Amino acid sequence: MSNPFAGLEIPSPNLSMDRVAATLSERYGKSGPLRSLGSHQDQNVMVDDPTGRFILKVSNPGFSHEGLLAQNAAMLHLAERHIPFRAPVPLPDADGQLIGQITDDGATFDVRLVTFLAGRPLADFTYLPPKVLRRHGWLAASAAVALADFEHPGLDRTLQWDLRHATDVVNAFAASIPDAEGRAHVQSQMARAQGVIDAHAADLRVAVCHADVTDVNVVVEESAGQPWPDALIDFGDMLRTWIAADVAVSGVSLISHQTDDPLSVIANVLRGYHEVYPLIEDELAALWPLVVRERRPMWLAANTRQGLSPTTLT
Repeated sequence: MSNPFAGLEIPSPNLSMDRVAATLSERYGKSGPLRSLGSHQDQNVMVDDPTGRFILKVSNPGFSHEGLLAQNAAMLHLAERHIPFRAPVPLPDADGQLIGQITDDGATFDVRLVTFLAGRPLADFTYLPPKVLRRHGWLAASAAVALADFEHPGLDRTLQWDLRHATDVVNAFAASIPDAEGRAHVQSQMARAQGVIDAHAADLRVAVCHADVTDVNVVVEESAGQPWPDALIDFGDMLRTWIAADVAVSGVSLISHQTDDPLSVIANVLRGYHEVYPLIEDELAALWPLVVRERRPMWLAANTRQGLSPTTLT
């Protein structure tokens, strides 16, 4: 298949709350009120156990066991360091395993329990002042710095959310845009962005990145009525990719908080990132085209009949 993302769709798990409650009780000795949390690819359920809050993660079957091992190893890697932000930690089940398997309606799913991080997602807030945008960039860069010496075989994978493959993703799903003019616009903008990136691609550094430092994955504490990003969740898209792509992804989700000046949003996120993880000239030149590449798949997902599926090839 010339385009690895064409024609692939894997639905997210959808276990009943009774099945989730039984899994929590039998495997982890946890019980209490349950609350389903959002996810693009997995099923996440929060339990209010008498000993505290925890998250049961039922993994999408399209993601490899090796990838889950990498996520757990990364969280433990961060827990061993004096990182300046909060991150979840995986917890063992009754057999001492960090990843278990359950069968539901004939399908097998990997399950994990992780610690809950108190606070609200940054997505809950509307306008974000420049210092909060810079803090968001600081958080993304701090994660990249903390993961700089992390190695795991599960990091090397082909993932549709990796901006190195954005053109392939758009080409795979563009035919689903019913409006011919909109389809042509998306593809022409992608081609323009790709041309700029190609001129710098050879010099774009590659590193281990969280790669999904978005407003839904950043948890904040409120100080003087303003959100202050201080925690990072969901390591499901972590991989080895362009550092510049990590910056672009981190900034794109915040554009919706200030749609009248997207360039200012990206610039402030970049400032916060650059203070911790300085970028080189080629990365700066590629940043805005990468933002365009990231925005097109998001637009495509919202304007196609089938949308983008959480597909990965390992």
